[in-house]
Amino acid sequence: MPVTPQQGHFVRSRLYLVDQVAQDAPDEDAVVHLSCLDDGAQAARLSVLWQREVDAQIVDAASWREVAARGLDAPRTFAAYLNAQRWHYVTSTRPRLFQAPHRAGLELHAYQLEPLRKRDEVLARLIELNRVRAEDERRRGVAVARDARKLDEEEDDDGDD
Repeated sequence: MPVTPQQGHFVRSRLYLVDQVAQDAPDEDAVVHLSCLDDGAQAARLSVLWQREVDAQIVDAASWREVAARGLDAPRTFAAYLNAQRWHYVTSTRPRLFQAPHRAGLELHAYQLEPLRKRDEVLARLIELNRVRAEDERRRGVAVARDARKLDEEEDDDGDD
């Protein structure tokens, strides 16, 4: 589904509105300029290569209907959420306080883990290359030892005559 201006999208775990789509050629990635709609970063600008985004999702009318069909939370559930938000703001205002990530309001998202996945792929390739090199060296060592034994045997045979 093509990206068009005035659409809502979840990108990097925030809700954004598409301001502009810039695409020079049909085979190139589209540069999409977005404005954040979330309370924490309203109107913050973000430009992304749309085809390269890991967890981008289009928010359409059906998505909002699903939310509306689910209804509101019970007052007790909402109160617990609100209390957790209050604690988040209290603890995040003390930056020198060391806490567990979940207490500091940190979350891991797919786009944050992508560099780790790529690093692991590179490490796996390096490990495989080292294994192959070690196997080649072992084979060469066996061949050299075999040749050395043959030379020794030939010298022994020549010396016996």
